[in-house]
Amino acid sequence: MKFVFDHNTWWEVEDNRVYNPDGGGYKYLNKDLPVVEAEDWNSLDWSCLLDKKSRVGWIAPDGTWFGCNPKNHDKVAQRFFKTTEEKMEQKGWIKVYRSWLTHTRDWYVKGMVVTKAQADTLFSQGFIVDDYQIKED
Repeated sequence: MKFVFDHNTWWEVEDNRVYNPDGGGYKYLNKDLPVVEAEDWNSLDWSCLLDKKSRVGWIAPDGTWFGCNPKNHDKVAQRFFKTTEEKMEQKGWIKVYRSWLTHTRDWYVKGMVVTKAQADTLFSQGFIVDDYQIKED
């Protein structure tokens, strides 16, 4: 299979069109993009969805930050981590997102209890975490 990276994601090349993994596509006009051959979608390097400078993303239980585009939490979960948002949340990952209602950043974790490492990352991102929200080791 042949792929190109364009508009912050991978696209499968078929004749004069490209298709994303969700089935959307467009006429392939930018022939200057390098073509990558891969066995399938899962063989591609999806780290392209990550952005360390982003102010939204995922925080692992060990406190590691995985920034992403505000609309890509689900894609990062599915394509980079090979799981679902729900399963990540069940395993204690924190989703840092931008509220479309208030246009402010907020965070969510199942049970609203975080590890000390996650709390440190949240603090570094400018969030306030109350002591009762931090798990005892």
